[in-house]
Amino acid sequence: PGVSFEDKRHFFMTLCKATLFFNQNPQLISQMQDMFTTNHLMAQQVTAEFDRYVEELMSFINSYRSIDILTPSRVRADPDRIYIDGCWDIMHSGHFNAIRQAKMLGKVLVVGVHNDEEIMRNKGMPVMTNQERLSMVRACKWADEVVENAPYSATEEWLDSLNCRYIAHGDDIALNHEGVDAYSQLKTAGRFKIIKRTEGISTTMIVGKLLLMTMENKASVSEPFTATEINHKSNFITTTRRISEFANRTRRPEGKIIYVDGSFDLFHIGHVETLKKAKELGDFLIVGVHDDLTVNQHKGSNYPIMNLYERVLNVLAVKYVDEVVIAAP
Repeated sequence: PGVSFEDKRHFFMTLCKATLFFNQNPQLISQMQDMFTTNHLMAQQVTAEFDRYVEELMSFINSYRSIDILTPSRVRADPDRIYIDGCWDIMHSGHFNAIRQAKMLGKVLVVGVHNDEEIMRNKGMPVMTNQERLSMVRACKWADEVVENAPYSATEEWLDSLNCRYIAHGDDIALNHEGVDAYSQLKTAGRFKIIKRTEGISTTMIVGKLLLMTMENKASVSEPFTATEINHKSNFITTTRRISEFANRTRRPEGKIIYVDGSFDLFHIGHVETLKKAKELGDFLIVGVHDDLTVNQHKGSNYPIMNLYERVLNVLAVKYVDEVVIAAP
């Protein structure tokens, strides 16, 4: 109200913005259709003095801003409880980094895990079982609560049932089985927070490496190659900052100190259970992670699938681990 327009273009830009508002709140479409039809025709017929039409339009919009569903401040869910969901298949440092970033947005992080049926309907067959994926998430030190059978397309009702104000997700678009953005409703409602996707690592990339290392593929190429050579071509970048973000900077070696080492390649539930049992033997757990050359020499040319720093980050993300020795003998 009170805004003057110099030309039709300015007015129609305002009209488009208002249209977006209504499109994002479909429950108002029936009330606004007649008015928009009338105003559109009126705007085409005049060349100046659009203020009256804009005032009418803004008055109509403001009269519905009091509806609970349109007002984020009226949402009862706790803003310090953040929700993130996923398949969490073949758990890797990109998954752990997403969970870490989500935890930084609030005080309590709730992690949802899609079941096998939900994943098959929306993405395809998972590699790990439902229980394996749940156990991996429960072992993550940034996950405060873990929820089973999470829907692939989360809704406001789902967030409210968990008392979470916001959902966090990477800056990529997740499409459901209908080809629709799985988080469109929550984005519209202002309950969606973006976190940075970790470049150079994904479940698809890991599966691709495994397929490349099959005997059939290796036999079909003119020059033999190793998994280590594939790792050297990876665009996954690990910095001292990232390692610091994953590290436990507040823990100090005290009491009975336990040491365990390994390659921890293709991080899985067996690794997690080993680390859990080791931690139960003492008070402070130090984990040694062998470098790529050592793993290659002792396990064969197909290993490791993940490079040293990917494997270090995975181990650091586990709540049973207090310290990591990089490139342990």
